[in-house]
Amino acid sequence: MKNQEKEIRDKADILEAAKCREIVQEIMNFGINHRQLLITIKLLSLELDSNALMKKINEIINEELEENIGDTPKITI
Repeated sequence: MKNQEKEIRDKADILEAAKCREIVQEIMNFGINHRQLLITIKLLSLELDSNALMKKINEIINEELEENIGDTPKITI
């Protein structure tokens, strides 16, 4: 019975991962750049149940965004 339960869980995990991949593909179809992708990841992290994990992800993303701030194009009027 345990093998059957594991097999059902494995199939559910595969379907869940496939759905997540479809969501990622939809986001990528918008043609977003690296900075927009980082901001999207940051915004998605705000939806996590784990506050500690959300803070870790945001810390990493914020560091990356600050490092690459000089890479963003400037508009001069």
